[in-house]
Amino acid sequence: SQTPPGYWLSPGSSLHLTFKQDLVPSGGQELSPSDATSQPKLHLPGNFCVLDVYMVFMIDIQSVRSGVARSMLHWFQPDLRVVSTSGGWSQLSSATTSNISAAYVGPQPLPGPLHQYAVLIFRQPPDFEFPECFESMLPATIDARAGFDLEQFMNVTRLSPPVAANYFS
Repeated sequence: SQTPPGYWLSPGSSLHLTFKQDLVPSGGQELSPSDATSQPKLHLPGNFCVLDVYMVFMIDIQSVRSGVARSMLHWFQPDLRVVSTSGGWSQLSSATTSNISAAYVGPQPLPGPLHQYAVLIFRQPPDFEFPECFESMLPATIDARAGFDLEQFMNVTRLSPPVAANYFS
């Protein structure tokens, strides 16, 4: 599975993630927070169009803070394009962008149940504009990023379901 069991989104294609030198080829691999301090390299299966533009979200799907479970945004980057293809995989990277992004924040789990981080790739609509109602989630703080509602973001921006995903713990 490309997303955690029971997660409401389940795209058909697997996204490969590379943190430092560690490839995360399949869902659920356990990483230490120090393994994921920098944003991963993103690799799509080779059947994706090089002309398309993509966006990525990384979400802790059930972060518990003050006894309340809610999702937390760790990364949002629009304007991704295929920059190279090798071995049947296409690497995505960001082009120069005027769109708003939410800087990558690595996992910082509190003690307790294992956290699951979903990384989801969406095709970016040609007319995409970052919605003002989500600007409060841009600062790289727990207070700003906690409670991010991906379903609401998808509805507001008319995003289609994700084209690829992966997750790690």
